[in-house]
Amino acid sequence: MRGFISAFTVVLSLCLMMMAAPAFAQVKLALVIDQVAYRGNLSPLAGADTEAGEVAASLTAVGFTVTRASNLTKQGLSTTFREFRRKVSATPGAVAFIYYTGHGSRDPASDANDNYLLGVDSELTTASDLPEFGVPLSDLNEQFSATGAKAVIMVIDACRTTPTFGKAGSKGLVPVTASTNTLIAYATDTGDVADVGVYAPILAQEIRRAGQDVTQVFSRVQILVSKKTQNKQRPWSNNRLYDQICLASCDAVAGPTPLPLPPAGPSDWDKEKAVWDGSKSCADYKAYLLSYPQGAFAATARERQKSTECTGPGGTSTVMTATLNDVAGVPDWIDFYPSQALRKDIGGRSVVECVVQPDGRLSQCLTVQEAPVEMGFAEAAHKALTTKARVDTGKFPPGQRVRFPIRWQVPK
Repeated sequence: MRGFISAFTVVLSLCLMMMAAPAFAQVKLALVIDQVAYRGNLSPLAGADTEAGEVAASLTAVGFTVTRASNLTKQGLSTTFREFRRKVSATPGAVAFIYYTGHGSRDPASDANDNYLLGVDSELTTASDLPEFGVPLSDLNEQFSATGAKAVIMVIDACRTTPTFGKAGSKGLVPVTASTNTLIAYATDTGDVADVGVYAPILAQEIRRAGQDVTQVFSRVQILVSKKTQNKQRPWSNNRLYDQICLASCDAVAGPTPLPLPPAGPSDWDKEKAVWDGSKSCADYKAYLLSYPQGAFAATARERQKSTECTGPGGTSTVMTATLNDVAGVPDWIDFYPSQALRKDIGGRSVVECVVQPDGRLSQCLTVQEAPVEMGFAEAAHKALTTKARVDTGKFPPGQRVRFPIRWQVPK
């Protein structure tokens, strides 16, 4: 009897020890990169740092050790990704989460048709410039898959407007086949461009939501973003995860009420987007900020107020206006005609503002107006003005912002 009691005591003690021992803590490592201050011929991305901050805060809240990086050149991107990859490799079985917001571009000239994440020093004129200024997404996909991580989640919020290098239909990013134990997500569909301030806040919200695994997180983000934008922005993902991975907790707890579906008719998002699309002047930016001080485009509106030197209560501007007769160095504007518009036999109009450099070159160009939209006319104007054009610095002094209205007529 004493032997039975002793054995029972040992078993009971072991059980109590197991109950008292802490559960295995899953190591969670995250890298969050925001690229705002592009200084080459790509437009700055006001608001990207805010997006990254929201995602980083949510990752920290659910137990990730977060590494932040901002405004990296191509070399800086390579170094940052390498150091984070080594950190993940040193912790086999970890969950790795990468969020990148900035410019990205597909390479229409390569057989692989790869995507590149671009440094803030990018000066893109031809597709052959991409390897010099960008990090290939396919390389990151393969490298992180080989780290021994239990799961690698790569979120690429880089579907912005970038040069198409004259190839029709080459905007946005191309699909990527995720490596084993990897999930790759884009802020919008392949071959499309995303609006600022839509995807990241919803992703940040869903990261914190308990009771769903990673697959459910990105499925829900996909649905919510699509609903919020009335199907104008539809996120894409490729999932090759084979374990149940939960970012917050796999156990459902009482949490925030799910987002309601948008009501019939124009949604709040549609109304705000319409106001922003109609904002072309300093007064418009001021009116937008009065109506939507925390809106999706608020950061961009504030940046444009600064860049166009808006002053006074009426929002006046010191921008000068030039004609194409004031522009030298562009032998034939037809060379820059958007291929998509040319293929559809469509003409259009673009208005672009640029800053005059000491040698008469133009930089820091902003799109003021484009019609019809998404035909590439503004992008074509950016490319022509920043790569070839010169103006007379006697008429347009260095530092002056100059507006260029351009009417594009279909070549005969």
